[in-house]
Amino acid sequence: MSISLNESEYNRRRADVLLAGGFVIACLNSFRSRTRLGLKPPPGLGWLFSTVVQPVSLVDADVALNAVLTSQILGTPISGSQAAPAVNTVIADAGAVSIAGNYQFTFAFATDQETGNREFTIARRNAANGADIWAIQLDASAGGFAPFNLTVTLVASERVVVRMGPTTAATAGSTYHASIFTTGPL
Repeated sequence: MSISLNESEYNRRRADVLLAGGFVIACLNSFRSRTRLGLKPPPGLGWLFSTVVQPVSLVDADVALNAVLTSQILGTPISGSQAAPAVNTVIADAGAVSIAGNYQFTFAFATDQETGNREFTIARRNAANGADIWAIQLDASAGGFAPFNLTVTLVASERVVVRMGPTTAATAGSTYHASIFTTGPL
């Protein structure tokens, strides 16, 4: 199906999407040729924007896409240490969030326990801090392991905690450490 636009309709629709950035504007400027990028006229209700990123192949386009690799910005960590913690002992608590949204967490764990289970649990807690909404169990090697990143959608007053694993207490003389870096809401 083909739709043709007159000049005034084209200019009105072009003005509607100026906020979308250079790529859309470049595509619209190419629109006059109608076939250069294989663009079709916008639907009858106007342009639709989505949070879904569709893969695109740029062929014969005068558009440069620049990318820069940057490190994650981390806030002050919430850290905790527990000597020989019992099962389900909280080691670090990120605290209740005041604003609902998506939060990015970076976790770092360490233990000096040489043998046995070295379990950590990351849990999303409800607003009353009375129950887990979900929990992830991780086993650590002695000495710790690389940071673990996780993005979580939280409702106001919910929190994320790190605690000792659910099945085995730590051995006497061992120490468990956990740090939580929080970025958000995103």
